[in-house]
Formats: sequence, C-alpha cells, structure tokens
Amino acid sequence: MAETLHPVQRLTNWMYKLKQFSAIAAIAAICVIAAATPRTAEAAMSAEQAKASIEQQYSVKVLKISNSTLAGKPVYLLTIMSPGGASNSAFQVNRLAVDRETGKLVSGVRHLPSGYDHAAGAGANAPNRQPTGVLRQGWNWR
Repeated sequence: MAETLHPVQRLTNWMYKLKQFSAIAAIAAICVIAAATPRTAEAAMSAEQAKASIEQQYSVKVLKISNSTLAGKPVYLLTIMSPGGASNSAFQVNRLAVDRETGKLVSGVRHLPSGYDHAAGAGANAPNRQPTGVLRQGWNWR
C-alpha cells in the first residue's frame, strides 16, 4: 500500500527537485556560454609562439615578424627562408600570414563570386618591379 504524504511534504519534495533541476540547468547554461565565448587576448598566440610553430611545421627559418591585418583579421606577417640544399627552393624567401588567434596560415587570396582577389595587406602581394630606366640599360634583374 502506497504511503500518502502530507500536502506540505509533497510541496517540499517538489520544491527540492525543482531546486536541483535549476542548479543543473544553470551549470549547463554556464558551460554552453563558456564554450561559445571567443578566445580572449591572453589566449592569443604570441609572435614567438607563431615563429616556433611555423619553423617546426615547415622546417624553415623565420627572418622577420611584423603585425598587420589581412582581410579584416589581425595577423602576423612572417618573412621565411627555406633551408639550403640541392633543390630549386634553396634559400628562397617568402612571406606567410599567420592568424594571431589560432596560429593557422591565412590565405592571401580571397574567393569572390566573380573570381578571386588578392587580400589587401601591407605590400604582401606587390611584385618585384624595377624602374623602367634600369630595364632600358640592358639589365634584367627579375
């Protein structure tokens, strides 16, 4: 035979269960908000961390690091040099853009509906051009 509870006890039990459920729901809400919050500036990758990561991943030497923005994102522009050897890319110098937040490479090309466009940066895509007077003198420095 089921034991019947006094109405005050039933209300107390119901309120206790509601309180437990509310606490669990509050903890779950905090976890969801924390997961959706973007990383803070303290969690961003430093220039030295970006340098070490790129040198280790691609076996290159980082010569210079500068701060810039590329396609609206804050990035580090790294000037890198390939190692020496018997390949065509020995001692080749290039520039890479690394996202400050994630440490991943950022593409220098933006895809648009009508084709693609080079991302605007601090001279990131400027070709090596000499004055026309130099070319008239017969030297080809390209």
